[in-house]
Formats: sequence, structure tokens, C-alpha cells
Amino acid sequence: MLVIKMKRILIFYCLFFSVLLQAQSLVKPELKKVNQAYLTAADLSMDITVFMYKNKVDKTGSLLGNGWMKKSGKNYHSKFGTDEMLINAKTTLIIDNKKKQITFFEPNNTKIKTPAQLPNIDSMLTVMDSVIYKGEDGDSKHFCFYSAGSPIKQTDIYVYKKNSFVKRIIYYYKENSKEENYDMYKIIIDYKNIKLDKLTENEFSENKYITIEQGKVKVAPAYQSYKLNLSENE
Repeated sequence: MLVIKMKRILIFYCLFFSVLLQAQSLVKPELKKVNQAYLTAADLSMDITVFMYKNKVDKTGSLLGNGWMKKSGKNYHSKFGTDEMLINAKTTLIIDNKKKQITFFEPNNTKIKTPAQLPNIDSMLTVMDSVIYKGEDGDSKHFCFYSAGSPIKQTDIYVYKKNSFVKRIIYYYKENSKEENYDMYKIIIDYKNIKLDKLTENEFSENKYITIEQGKVKVAPAYQSYKLNLSENE
């Protein structure tokens, strides 16, 4: 499931030490465009790939997982590795294809929120020590965030020039110490095939996974081997 897997990466903060206030004033308007791109997208879909690099000499990395995300209004559907998440007006479903389990949540359940599609830029500008614009890199603009007191000492964000969507995020972890061992040098997240094409309601339908008849939830025929968990509202 994208929200759970990615949370291990994105839950940590980012980055370094100092930057001129003048540079900050130039960077902030550009990064605001990133927030606006996602907020104003009525329909959005993308593919996601995550690689982990153990150390500086590791040039190939190892695949942590790949998946995709689709969003249309308040509807949401994602898959990362063997986990899926679906949100629509009728339900929220978490599908664990490895354990063969489907967890059903009633609409508007307070336990579940639609995952963010990118790091919160406003929050990062507030809590990070500094941010630097490194210039253009091919089809994207390159921004570096720094934090001295975070497990992730540096976050590089590459933003497409043509539409302000995030192309790539690189998280650089602090060096290992006697107190802390992160067991990795960096993580790279690539966002590809970003599209704003209109998505159909069928792409966010729960009918593939479950049926709801007279208020009773059942597993759909294609998922008869899956266990159904009903989560209570809070």
C-alpha cells in the first residue's frame, strides 16, 4: 500500500544549514507552483519507482518497490508493491495482496485520510534549515533542502519545467554513528508518466474487490480467497 510503504520514507524531515534570505525569496515562488499544480489537478495519474542505495559506491541500487497512483476529485486509487488503497464515496479499502486481506472502512472514517501526492512544500519551507535553487537540469528545475538535525540531511527535488509536477525526489541520510544506523545512503523516488487525462469512475469502483448489498459487505468473486476485515468507525 502506497501510503504505508512511502510513509516510512516521507515521515522523516529533510535537510542542511544556511542560505541567503535573498535566495529564499527567489525559491519560494517557484516551489509554490508545485503545490498549485497538484491542488488544481482535477484528475491525475502517475507511475512511481523507489530505489535504495546502501552507500556512496553503490551505483545501481536495489528496487524497494514500484507502483502507481490515480486521483480524480476525492476519489483515489494506488498500488505500491503488493498493497493497494482505494477511496471513493462509498468506502475506503486497503488490499494486502501478499497476506490476501481486504480491510473495509466506512466513508469518512477518521482513521483514514487520502495520501498526499508529494511532500508538503509549505511545511518543508518552514521547518527546514535552508533551501537552494541549483538551476535547471534538462527538463527539470533542481531544488535542495537541508536540515542539520534530521535523519535525512538533504532532500533534492527535481520539478518538471513544463508543468511544475515533481519528477524525482532524492533523500540523503545522515552518516551512521554509534547511536544511530540508517543502513542506507540515499533513496530515490521517480515519478513517471504523469498525466492529467480524465479518469473514469470505473477506475475507482469498489466492485472489483467487494459487493455491498443491503448494508452487508462481501468479498467479490475474484477475491473469494481473501479475508475480509471490517473496521469500526471512530
